[in-house]
Amino acid sequence: MSGPKSAILLLAHGSPESPADIPAFLKHITGGRPVPDVVVHEVTHRYLLIGKSPLTEITMRQAEALQASLGLPVYVGMRNWRPFISDAVRQITEQLQSSDYACVVIGGGIRKPEPLLEFFEVVINLVRQHAPDAAIAFNTNGENSVDAALRWLTPERATRESSSSN
Repeated sequence: MSGPKSAILLLAHGSPESPADIPAFLKHITGGRPVPDVVVHEVTHRYLLIGKSPLTEITMRQAEALQASLGLPVYVGMRNWRPFISDAVRQITEQLQSSDYACVVIGGGIRKPEPLLEFFEVVINLVRQHAPDAAIAFNTNGENSVDAALRWLTPERATRESSSSN
């Protein structure tokens, strides 16, 4: 193993890229239930008033800035539009399979909100399946991610963990 590796998973709600995407976007956020035409027209009208939602563009710029400033891979997943969280999960799976990880830190942002419980389970099981030797650590905010990882990457813990598994 060449040492611990890190990555960032950036999540947002997502927004349609153009007015033409609005019917599919609304269908997605309603879980596939039909959306009345009057609602589609009203949302499209409001969307046209602002030109477009800046959410996805802002999120992608944040990802680029994080990657440039920290030198870490950044995966972006949107709950309601492209790139979907499932796209990010697919990328993370490929990354976990391609390298050895000493520790994976899972942020409170996906662990705490109840609507993300299923996604949290997916992340835990991806780590267990594709990085079985990695420790799993939890932070409470972005400021203590390093501390969370260090709880599992200290020489004393590594020695204690390896001797207890023998």
